[in-house]
Amino acid sequence: MSFYKYLVVACYSCCFLSVLNAQELKVQEKDFADIVYESLRTGEKEISIPGGIYYMALEGGEPLHLKGLSGVVIDCNGSEIITRKASQAIQITECENVVLKNLSIDCQPLPFTQGTIVDMDRERRMWWEVEIMEGYPMESLLTTVPDRIQVFDPATLTLRKNLYTYWRGNFASVIRVGDRRFRFTKKDFNADSNEQVGDYLTMTLESGAGTRPHSIVLYKSKKVHLENITIWSGNCFGFFEDQCEANSYHRCVIDRKMNDPRVSFPRLRAINADAFHSKAAVVGPTVTNCIFRYHADDCIAINTSFYKVMTAKGTIVDVVSSVGQLKMSPGDTLRFVRYDGSIAGESVLLKMETATDFSQQDLDAVNSKYHFTVDKRKHSDVTRLTLSSKVDVDNGGVVSSLTRGGNGFILRNNILGHTRARGILIKASNGVIENNEVVGCELGGIVLAPELVWLEAGFSHNVLVQNNRIIDCMFANSSYGIEQAAPLCVVAINARNEVAPAGGFRQICVRHNIIINSPEPAMIFTSIVGGTVEHNTVVVSDSIRRTHGRILKNTQAGTVWLINNKKLVYKDNLIKINK
Repeated sequence: MSFYKYLVVACYSCCFLSVLNAQELKVQEKDFADIVYESLRTGEKEISIPGGIYYMALEGGEPLHLKGLSGVVIDCNGSEIITRKASQAIQITECENVVLKNLSIDCQPLPFTQGTIVDMDRERRMWWEVEIMEGYPMESLLTTVPDRIQVFDPATLTLRKNLYTYWRGNFASVIRVGDRRFRFTKKDFNADSNEQVGDYLTMTLESGAGTRPHSIVLYKSKKVHLENITIWSGNCFGFFEDQCEANSYHRCVIDRKMNDPRVSFPRLRAINADAFHSKAAVVGPTVTNCIFRYHADDCIAINTSFYKVMTAKGTIVDVVSSVGQLKMSPGDTLRFVRYDGSIAGESVLLKMETATDFSQQDLDAVNSKYHFTVDKRKHSDVTRLTLSSKVDVDNGGVVSSLTRGGNGFILRNNILGHTRARGILIKASNGVIENNEVVGCELGGIVLAPELVWLEAGFSHNVLVQNNRIIDCMFANSSYGIEQAAPLCVVAINARNEVAPAGGFRQICVRHNIIINSPEPAMIFTSIVGGTVEHNTVVVSDSIRRTHGRILKNTQAGTVWLINNKKLVYKDNLIKINK
């Protein structure tokens, strides 16, 4: 039995047990949120929700909102919560030392649909005819082109290799041609297309009015602990924390539900975007013994925000953003990066205020330099920062808060993968990535990298990456524009698409990791001062040929690329080539 078929059988076996457990749960008539609110009104600190199947109406998009709680434990005893909309289920705001555990969340209707390619342009693959599987929603296909269209191999029920994710912008039209059949017509020919008749597709649907993104959101909360929480479906991120501190996630799961009786074929997707995303944490999250897989973007992402520098005059720096949107506060230590990607320095933020007396020419200049960012809006709000000391930065540089960088994170003993993006994507410092298994990522398995295209910060310092297994990652078709071009990489490029100088990353230790079934390059390290790469084992498959990473303009060939580093010790790494 193949490895993948073994996984599928194992999943079905696990889901059979889940069905038996679900049959023991009683459907409850009362809205889950109302039950929790009633318990909170009594002042209880230890809340035990009877195990059952609960529904949440989410009227007006309002999730269950836990706000300002301290020292509260909510045990849901294995309950399943079904939301009547594909919308946010739980919001946790300004809470401290709160525990939420033992529940699962699913959406009715689903936020994605699923189909089979039943006919296609067999010469150029410029169109498909797709039969939507019974039980999966299709109404929004009548009015909008879906997004994040992923192609699955029917033999393995995993993402098709040497391919990529299709986006809404790749299609000229989607037209109904039968009861449940739609014709997808592409805009442009791509010689790398290798989808086939019989392949399965999953695709993101519009959430609709009265919905909110992300399944569970934590905002400005501290030492919140989530345990044994499973999210079977969701419209965007699974777990999203914003400006939090020292939260922890243990034995949480994002996975596809294989036993849904409402559909004719098992689900191939869980949620529509990142499984776990941490933004601007004062102390980074601890994520242990979790399973995040079969969703439609990164498994774990930890970062904060870059802001574009317009002008710098002494200790006064103008940045492009409104005051209310900045993820920084007076007293924070800020790090500035020049336009060429070099570190300009650090300074303490003393004051921030709206600026109106700025030059439109300076604003236009910096917006032009960042025309490539995902956010195409021409922002006109400017905030003036007053610093404790002068920093040598100018128009086109960027700044982020080190204080709110997600530093101090721990990622340990997690199972991740089977996604269109990265397994672990880190932009934080003082962290540990240890004993994780990352399997089947279309892009990199473990990546440390700032990303200007998303204006996500920053450069990592003092990070340990050890004893991880990265298997069958970076299998997308060749892409010259991918700078994160290896299953394991520490890489930075500047706004000119050049490799950043040494010094952005510092004290990076990568050791005792195993990379299996990789293309070349298998590891990339750039822009580092100080660190070690040692005792790693890499097994390259000679049958996997890609041309990833040309944007790095690397003159070296081979399995490991080292570019613009200083004092980086590279030793005792084992490279094997499987013919």
